[in-house]
Amino acid sequence: METQNPPAYVTELQSIYGDESQTIGNGSAVYFQVFTSEDLEKINDSLKSTATSCLRQYASSLWDREQDDGSICPGEEVWGINLIYQRPSNDTGIVDEINQLLDQYFPTIVPVVDFFREEQLYTDVMHRAFDDPSVTLLQYYQVIDSGVFDGLLVAACRANGEVVVWIFLQD
Repeated sequence: METQNPPAYVTELQSIYGDESQTIGNGSAVYFQVFTSEDLEKINDSLKSTATSCLRQYASSLWDREQDDGSICPGEEVWGINLIYQRPSNDTGIVDEINQLLDQYFPTIVPVVDFFREEQLYTDVMHRAFDDPSVTLLQYYQVIDSGVFDGLLVAACRANGEVVVWIFLQD
């Protein structure tokens, strides 16, 4: 991974959904990284690994939590991500895709995310971040957390190696 200042489409997304400084209590966060040429060579593995790393940072101390009732033991894997959709090359329609996935996988979250369905500003920001022709890989993951949180994670990589990860969680 390389360090670089986020481009405008990322800072727009972060101004609405939060940046890396957000914690799980904020409901959403946007992460930005740049892949090296080696990362791009194994893009599917690199993107999933980056998405998991971003989720781990976002979950913070909850990542390794234990439950007093013994339902989660020390060292037990609590969090995970499950790929639920990968966009075919050169398709667009982030808002429609998210709406369909929310309806299918997260029916209880749908009312919470209605704000970007109705406001053109939010729709435009999502399109600039995820529907740009330079996006070479776009994946959607269901966030898994032992039944406490429901969530959607969207990870995109552009041809120039720019990676943006948007995490939305609800308990």
